[in-house]
Amino acid sequence: MRPLLLPLLAALLSPALTAQPVVSTLSPYLGLDLDASAPLIGVATRLPLPGPFAVRPSVDLTLTEHDAYLQAEVDLVAGPQSGPVRPYVGAGVAWLAPVKGSGGDIAGALLAGVEVPWGSRFRPFAQVRYTAVDVIERWTAAGMVGATVQR
Repeated sequence: MRPLLLPLLAALLSPALTAQPVVSTLSPYLGLDLDASAPLIGVATRLPLPGPFAVRPSVDLTLTEHDAYLQAEVDLVAGPQSGPVRPYVGAGVAWLAPVKGSGGDIAGALLAGVEVPWGSRFRPFAQVRYTAVDVIERWTAAGMVGATVQR
C-alpha cells in the first residue's frame, strides 16, 4: 500500500499544481524548539493550490546540547493568498530522526502563523508548530523570514 501512496498523491495534486501559474517561495528560518530548549534552523517552500490552499514542505535541524535532530515535514496550509496580513493554519505529516544513530519516527503536526508581505519578493513570517510523536510531544516555535521566488 505504501509504494502506491506517493504516485497516487502526485496524480491527485498534479492537475491542481498546473491549473495556475506556479509561484513558489523559498523560506529560510531560525527558531526555538521549546521542548528541548534548543535552536533550530530550516528551510521551507510553498506550492500554491487552487483557492486558499498550499502545500508547504519543510526541513529543519534542531541542535540540542547532546545531539541534533532532523525533521522533514509536508503540510497542507490554508489562508489568504493576498492582502497586507496573511494568517494561515495547517496540518501535516513529519519524519523526525536523530542525526547520529539510526531510526526515525513519523509524526503529526499542526501549525499556525502569519505572513506580512513587504514588497513583491520579501515576506517575513512567524509560525508556531506543534509536533506529536508517539508519546513524545514536542512544541516548536519559530520566527521565520521568507523570500518569494517567481518562476
